[in-house]
Formats: sequence, structure tokens, C-alpha cells
Amino acid sequence: MNANRAIKKRLISSTAVALSVVAMASQAYINAPVIEETTFEPTGYATAGIVSELSDIQYDAREQAELTVDEAAISVVAASLQKKSKWEDRLMADVDDFVYVRKTASKDGEIVAKLRRGDVANVVSEKGSWTKIKSGDVKGYVKSKYCVTGDVAKALYKSLDLEEMTTALSVEDEQALNQIYLLAKAEKAAQAEALAEAAKSEQVAEEPAAEQQAPVATQNEAVEATVDDVTLLANLIYCEAGGEPYEGQVAVGAVVVNRLHAGYASSISGVIYQPYQFGPASSGRLASAIASGSATASCIQAAQEALAGSSPVGDCKNFHRNRGDAGIVIGHHVFF
Repeated sequence: MNANRAIKKRLISSTAVALSVVAMASQAYINAPVIEETTFEPTGYATAGIVSELSDIQYDAREQAELTVDEAAISVVAASLQKKSKWEDRLMADVDDFVYVRKTASKDGEIVAKLRRGDVANVVSEKGSWTKIKSGDVKGYVKSKYCVTGDVAKALYKSLDLEEMTTALSVEDEQALNQIYLLAKAEKAAQAEALAEAAKSEQVAEEPAAEQQAPVATQNEAVEATVDDVTLLANLIYCEAGGEPYEGQVAVGAVVVNRLHAGYASSISGVIYQPYQFGPASSGRLASAIASGSATASCIQAAQEALAGSSPVGDCKNFHRNRGDAGIVIGHHVFF
């Protein structure tokens, strides 16, 4: 565009100079002294050279202008072709979920990232059935048969109607995102639990308090027990009520004995190891306590007293941490 403007300026300037010369020549002719007609024969050759030069300048300018226009047209076409071929070296995964990006061109190569459906990568090179790509900060190999390139990739990208062009997700980034997700999930669960507890507290405050009773000592039927039974029950008492008052420890042993009398199982071990009944038994904590001999002297004595038929909680067969529920309260437990 600037070249055309320069040529036009030169043409106009040259024309003005030529016209000025012609005007000066004409004026000189008019003002020349009169001489005899026989001695002056004007032929017009005085201006012929100037007009010829002007014609040459015009021709050259026109030719240069046409050349400039052609060059501009070529540049537009080249730019158009370049714009159309920008997807020539781009690649996308044509799968429902993702394709693994591996460090080497092998199915056993280390996984470094995931090229998800919708992610775009640049093709670096091809190696057999593998294509080396670069996507964001990720470099590696993908299986070529799961990917598309060029116009096919462009069509796939348009069909997905994505808001922005994304890149492969590295293993480190995925782990970080998973950690954030887990933390957010845990925080959300904690918030939900806090709201539930608050709602429950409000409900308890509105409802009349549950009836709670003082311990009522009774003497039930004694159980014939082996040394193993005493050891097992003493360690269960240690796990469930090791930090409770002695009366609460006997109460835990009494619950086991009451269940035995009620037919929950035919032995002390059968009652204790019933599925989903006593947490320490199913979690392995009871086994660890037995292996390390954790039961204290008070727990052993409480087990012996409970097996002998002593019960501070009558025929109660259940207990849990006291939350204001109805039942017999001893220490931090309520028995029912």
C-alpha cells in the first residue's frame, strides 16, 4: 500500500515538472524577438523529449503498480492458505474418555499424562504406530490409532463445542486435582455432619429429656468359663471401657453374659465375635490387646465378677456412648 502511494507521488511530481518545462518553453517562444519567417521554422522538437520521458515514467509507474497489486494478491492467498492449514500438525484423541501419554513409544512405557477427549496437542514426529506429541507442558507418545489430525481433528474439535482449547493433564496435575477434590469432599462431609449435629442438638433441646436411670445391681446366673474366656472378656472390657469406672467395666462384661443367656451365641467367644456387634472384635483391636496382654487388673476382675453373675445394669444387652438417650448411665456409657 505504501509502495503504491510512493509511485503515485512520483508520477504526479514528474508530470508537474514536465508541464512546467512545457509552459516555460511556450512562454519563451511567445516572448522571443520577432525575426524573419524565413529564418524560423518551429518543428515542435523542443518538447518532444520531455513528453517522451513523461510517457516512459507513466508506463513504468503503471507497470510497478500492477506488480505491487499482484504481490499483494499473492500475500493474501498465502495468508489464507496458512490459516486453513493451522490444524495440519495438530492432534486430538478420538475416544470417549482419554488416551495415555507415555514417556516412550511402547505400551509398557511410563505413563506421564492423559490426553482427554477435547484436549489438543501438537504433532512432533511419528514413530511406527506411535505419535510423539507436545501438549502444554506435557511431552510423550500416544497410540496413533486412537487419535486424529488435520481437518479431521478440526472437525472433531468444532463438534465438541468447547469453550476453550485444553491440553493434556499430567500425572502430577491429576494427583493434585484429586487431592483437592478429596479435601473438598471431606470438608463438605464435615460441614454436613456439623449441620446435622446442630440440628439434632436443637431437636433434643425442644424435646423432653430422655429418661435416664441409675445403676441397678442384680445377681444373674453365673457362667462356667475357662481361662481363655476370662482373658477374652477382660480384653474386650479393656478395649470398650478401659478408661471407665470399675462399675462401668463390670457392666460391659454383664452385657456379654446377658447376651449369652439370651441365646445370641452358645459361648462367650461366640457372643463377642458375632459380626457387627463389638467394634474392637471386628477391627482387630481386640486381637492386638490379647496379643500384648493389655487387660489391666481391674478389667480382669470385672470380667470374673460379670461371669459370676454380677450385673449393675440388670438384663441390659446393649450399650453405647451416652448422647442423652434413655437407659442406665454409667460413666460415659448408657446401657439399655
